[in-house]
Amino acid sequence: NLDISWILGGDTDAPVVVSIRPENGEVVTTSGVMLNATTDEKSLCRWSTQPGSYSQMPSGNTMNDAGGKKLHAKQLTSNDLKPGENTFYIACQDFASPANEMQSAAATTFFWGVAASITVTANPSEVPANNIDNATITAVVKDARGNPLPLNRTITFSTTRGTLRPDSCQTQGAAGCSVLISSATEGVA
Repeated sequence: NLDISWILGGDTDAPVVVSIRPENGEVVTTSGVMLNATTDEKSLCRWSTQPGSYSQMPSGNTMNDAGGKKLHAKQLTSNDLKPGENTFYIACQDFASPANEMQSAAATTFFWGVAASITVTANPSEVPANNIDNATITAVVKDARGNPLPLNRTITFSTTRGTLRPDSCQTQGAAGCSVLISSATEGVA
């Protein structure tokens, strides 16, 4: 017995963007942003700050697709980004003949150069001004969805009074990160 299946008509479905990075609501703190998209089939993709189909997006806004793969990337620079909320659209077309293209772009909205919330605490809240006793200063930075900054992001502290040791730290998820402060001078730091 021989079972044979025939597919009539070929591929008629446009590619689907199954994931985009940065994710919606994510806070990005790096100077440049890598815009990444994954599609369900090999395709060519374009990006834009305006919604539209693949053919409506500027032809110069192609994403690096490594020769028609499912992973697509575009290194965004400060010229492509604005401080605060940024929305980018991605639309793709496949390699079928004729090509099937996305009529509606996938989108991601993320925050660049800003944090949605920063909570700073001191423990204890008061210490003697003897340059020996320390307070622990902890900062927790969250994005627009209330998620803590990803691990190993640098937070830099500054003060108008006293000495910070060290003056920066790496985030540890929901715990944020902490530095020590001490001073020989009374007052509020």
